[in-house]
Amino acid sequence: MISGPGTGKTFTFGKVLERHPGESLVITLINNLVDDMQHELGDLADVRTFHSLSRWLLHKHPYGGITTTFHFFPPLTQVISNDSWILSNGGLIGRGFDEDELCQAFRLLVDDDGRIDYFFERANYYDAVGFDDSVYCVNLLFRAQSEAVPKYHNVMVDEYQDFNALEVGVIASLEAVNRMLIVGDDDQSIYEFRQASPEFLQAKAADEKYKRFPLPYSTRCTAVIVSAVESIVKSAQYIGLLAGRLDKEFVCYLPDKRIDNENYPTIQAVTCSVQRGNAPYISRYIESVVSGVDTNEIAQAYEGEYPLALVVGPGHYLNQIHDYLHQRFQNVEYRPSSRLQYSVLDGFRLLEERDQSNLGWRILVEFLAPESLGHFIADSADTQAPLAELLEDEFKNEQFQRLDVISRAIEDSERLSFEEVRDLEVVFGQPYESILRMLGEPEEATPEEPDTEGPKAEPMQPTILLTNFNGCKGLSAGFTFVVGSEEGMFPIDNQSPSFTEICQLVVALTRTRKQCHLIHTRNFAGNWNTPSVFIDWISEDLVDYIEVNKGFF
Repeated sequence: MISGPGTGKTFTFGKVLERHPGESLVITLINNLVDDMQHELGDLADVRTFHSLSRWLLHKHPYGGITTTFHFFPPLTQVISNDSWILSNGGLIGRGFDEDELCQAFRLLVDDDGRIDYFFERANYYDAVGFDDSVYCVNLLFRAQSEAVPKYHNVMVDEYQDFNALEVGVIASLEAVNRMLIVGDDDQSIYEFRQASPEFLQAKAADEKYKRFPLPYSTRCTAVIVSAVESIVKSAQYIGLLAGRLDKEFVCYLPDKRIDNENYPTIQAVTCSVQRGNAPYISRYIESVVSGVDTNEIAQAYEGEYPLALVVGPGHYLNQIHDYLHQRFQNVEYRPSSRLQYSVLDGFRLLEERDQSNLGWRILVEFLAPESLGHFIADSADTQAPLAELLEDEFKNEQFQRLDVISRAIEDSERLSFEEVRDLEVVFGQPYESILRMLGEPEEATPEEPDTEGPKAEPMQPTILLTNFNGCKGLSAGFTFVVGSEEGMFPIDNQSPSFTEICQLVVALTRTRKQCHLIHTRNFAGNWNTPSVFIDWISEDLVDYIEVNKGFF
């Protein structure tokens, strides 16, 4: 099924499941899509990401050297990459591997250059799985034990354009024994950084053994957004981009969008003369738009459980805008992108699961006795002895005492003595109040599977969410502000925008339920900017051009 943005994929899934009831599985990529689908589909299907599906299967069928009680540890690839540099410096392996090198080996199924073999030797020692490696294990499991492939009445795959060769391989195994419904849109393929490719979706659409169904009617986007997407696609194709793109209809569903079409007939192309600390014109412009929104629009956003405003762009803009807006509105959330990191707290959590955990002890040594880490990594690789057996009893006893203090802090923070609080502050390198917040955070939060709950919004107050281009996937908002619409930012090069940048533009625009604002800044941090060519790709009759300077306010 070829489906444009906001065209009711989840609604369609539900109708199919109602007509063909039975045990069903829905697979998608990121958690906010899982949450939305699970809410709407209810008991009709089990909705999972690849990673949660893989963990569930590996607990049932441990494969490749792990036990049924393995740790699920998202930053495992970073730990094992760090180990590789220690072991290579000691001459125990040929060379070290960067984290990205290890991830790419899994995602592209490169199994002949030693990266994957090395990874699993360390992962099995730690009895742990992370993200890509858990999916890779399932791929091997399905090849070796066809009976392990789960059978469902229906299997539905969402956002197929977002998957890489590894994930497509797992889907192929599921497809061999299950009836499948695959949904995707190659115009929204923005995960090239994780080796995803729209070519897998395009190949499916071209294969005559599959029936192809369009899902063209958008109940989210206004007519001007739909027309702008068409204009962008034509402009990109005119200069030779988007080769292989699937032709598809994308139509505004007028019964739902007629009033919004009348109220918001154009896209706002905004040029701010400057953005700096004493002249935050982007921030002030966004404030003026949000402050002027009718209370009925705020109520619609609150009842529809989507933010009133979504600000999308590069981090250096978002940081300044967030600092300004959160002082003026109650419900402002910023979700910055970040690489997954682990901390000393992870070591204690792993020991709480299993007091002999090799991974738990390895992390504690890194943070609390870093001068000894190389020695212990080398000894563990050479002897495969449990790390707890290689450690001094004094060190281990000290950490068990701290683990007891942490448990008491979680139960009742006031039970701790001054000395215990001071010790935790030294260990964690943070004030006690910050430590207590850390102890209350969820254990799994990743760039690919973000925690999207956020703080509970105050009712009938505007909600504003800030995120980057990749982070806005799966979201929608009444009003969308795309900042950094200038050459060098978005796109990097006006003469040759990349395929991914074009898809990011389509994704950002189509988050919009009401009105979209494309914001270009003439001068930022003393640098003069050229407007993004993307603004020129949209037909002039679809755009209102706005100059924002001192006189505007």
